[in-house]
Amino acid sequence: MFTCDHWHHWHVSPDLPRDPHAGGIGHNENGTHPVTIREVFAQDNFAELLQKMEYWCVDRFIEFGPDGSGLVVTSQRGEHRSDVVVRKLAEALNAVLSPSGHRLFNCMIFPLNEAYGWKSVQVRLDEAWKWREDPRTLIPSTAEKPKSHSYGWLEVMLSQCARRNFEQLHKYERDTLLRQVDSAIFRHVPDDIGLLESTHRSLTGPLEPTIDEKWEHVLREAHSDIIWVDGVAYAPLVKPQVDDRPPRPPWASLDFDVDKWWDLLQEYDIDQTAQRNLFFLAQLSEAGKYQALDLLMKLQHKMYKNEITDASHWLHSSCSKARARLS
Repeated sequence: MFTCDHWHHWHVSPDLPRDPHAGGIGHNENGTHPVTIREVFAQDNFAELLQKMEYWCVDRFIEFGPDGSGLVVTSQRGEHRSDVVVRKLAEALNAVLSPSGHRLFNCMIFPLNEAYGWKSVQVRLDEAWKWREDPRTLIPSTAEKPKSHSYGWLEVMLSQCARRNFEQLHKYERDTLLRQVDSAIFRHVPDDIGLLESTHRSLTGPLEPTIDEKWEHVLREAHSDIIWVDGVAYAPLVKPQVDDRPPRPPWASLDFDVDKWWDLLQEYDIDQTAQRNLFFLAQLSEAGKYQALDLLMKLQHKMYKNEITDASHWLHSSCSKARARLS
């Protein structure tokens, strides 16, 4: 890895030596593709690499302050390994909170593998540069994201090695990394600042009385416990948290609607054997629910395209294979 000003480069190929492209995965099948995600997560050093990168980002931020750093992640082709790594890294960093609950990161991804031609690449680089200097929006925090909604959760279910790496990394991010954040804050922040001497105390103003109006505004808008002004660390003004969100309507839900599933099965005249197999799959585990939903979506697509003649046979066979993989 090399460092230059506010930009840093991390080449992941030495830690993830197996190129998914050599295994037949196409160049367009980037980090959003299920097979690519599974193949990269399954590499032996994947969890260790992400842990190392996450800790480096946290430690560097706390030591040098929120200077708007950019991290360029590359691999041999820049289409598979680096894309999966940076998506998982951004999700992890956007979940990092300080001991008093403030966010430390606001990560945005600018994938160059989606840019075609040098001019398009230059536009993407310009956007990344502007984001580093002045982020135009706050990316939603992933701190409260359920484990089952995490990047790669469903895709790794078909690979024992990939799932092991996912679980190891998830445990690290929810436990060890948080302790490392606390340790890094107390290690890097000068003792005479008095910062975070009590995480239960509400600060009524900055710790330095000489701060001017310009920096008072920055402190009020800060998403971090710390900002650096001329090499001096300050704590943000604490504002009361007011939940001004409108009440959530009943339709804003992620729960599975069994009645909709049942209506769809009746519409396509699915026999009872296939129906039972589908619900057995959904009741098998959390992953089974998503597999069952995926099969229903595929069934709709195939029926619309007239690609199958016996929907019950296809659904029964697909559910049996999915149950065998998850059992």
